[in-house]
Amino acid sequence: MAEITRYVNTASTAGGDGTSNSTTGGTRAYASLDEACDSEAADLVTAGDNLVILCSGSTSDSIFADFTNAAWVTSDTNDVFIKPNTGEEHSGVWNTGIYRLTSGLNNTTIDHLTLERLQITEDATLSNAHVLRYSSGLDVGVQVVRQCLIKIDHSDAEQAGHGINMQDSSPDYHISNNIVYISDSSSHTAVRNGLNMAGGSGKYIVYNNTIAGAWSIGIRTNGTDHVKNNILDGATTCIDGTVGSRNTEQYNAASDATVSGTGSRTNQTFTYEAGADNYLLTSSDAGAKDFGEDLSSDTHLQITDDIVGVTRTGTWDIGAFEVTAAAAAGKGPLINSGLINNGLINSGLT
Repeated sequence: MAEITRYVNTASTAGGDGTSNSTTGGTRAYASLDEACDSEAADLVTAGDNLVILCSGSTSDSIFADFTNAAWVTSDTNDVFIKPNTGEEHSGVWNTGIYRLTSGLNNTTIDHLTLERLQITEDATLSNAHVLRYSSGLDVGVQVVRQCLIKIDHSDAEQAGHGINMQDSSPDYHISNNIVYISDSSSHTAVRNGLNMAGGSGKYIVYNNTIAGAWSIGIRTNGTDHVKNNILDGATTCIDGTVGSRNTEQYNAASDATVSGTGSRTNQTFTYEAGADNYLLTSSDAGAKDFGEDLSSDTHLQITDDIVGVTRTGTWDIGAFEVTAAAAAGKGPLINSGLINNGLINSGLT
């Protein structure tokens, strides 16, 4: 089995073959994620390949990612993995200096697709535009969204859409360690749901996410779902859905009284780090810190780290971010100290 690596760089121009991260020449990076996924569409199963797409750029990728090329054939072991290039990962707070997808994921027919550590927002001028939209066209498979920043940031008074709209029931959805939020600067008449489980027969595993802002519903449950360790902060209704659909709901913390199940916490107030659009817990938080369940041996989805790759140890925190020992000592999390984004850790200097 071969692992194929391709590059996207927003400083490049269309027409390269994506085999390098250069912005010039025939091997230059693809100019957008949409170009990469359309150009690389293939039967990965017959070829025995995995495709990894690494994304770079200090300007936004503003082209709709619409991965609907019929040539895609994937499997559990022959899949597509999209993430930032090494050293260009976000540190848990939106960063306009690194790669970000600003027109969302409009649709996909890639049945086995992982999105990791990406910054994604929707088209700011469209009414009801969802940040990630999984609609009809998927077959069996797994859609993974982990360690991403998923932001509603409307620039006009139109109604905003869902953070993640999971409309197709065919795949399994693994949604973990994401911050799904409404930007402080967003302008809209109304907003819909943070996580919308629209497919009644879908299987949804939703672990350790932070869903913040004035969503209509924080998590709308449906189908076969397992909802654990999530912060739901500020929605009109933090969790809601079809009666009887909540197969496992536990260790969630909400700003209202709608969560239930073992270990869940109602009517909580959460304490985040200072700054706009920052939903990283502080060591003084009393709503979610040290109230989570260890999911490292979970039956449905085993996770061991948080949104910025820090290993969760001891008593887990609810939500996407695990307060580290350094943060508890008042030093702030290492991941946000600038060392990683300045390249010192990746260069071997510590």
